[in-house]
Amino acid sequence: MTTGKLNKILEALDGISYLDWVKLEREVNQRFNADIRLMSNTTPLRDTDKVFKELAKCDSNLRQSE
Repeated sequence: MTTGKLNKILEALDGISYLDWVKLEREVNQRFNADIRLMSNTTPLRDTDKVFKELAKCDSNLRQSE
């Protein structure tokens, strides 16, 4: 984000109440999470064996099942 865009956003938020800020934050987070869900639902896992091997390096429960 450029400095100009950031300044424009900050000027638009000038004088916003705390309650409105909390509402705005909640809506932004909900939208962000919805976009993440949409992207993750469409991302295919091509090599599940490789994924499980990488996870097993971090998770002892997976290591035991190998």
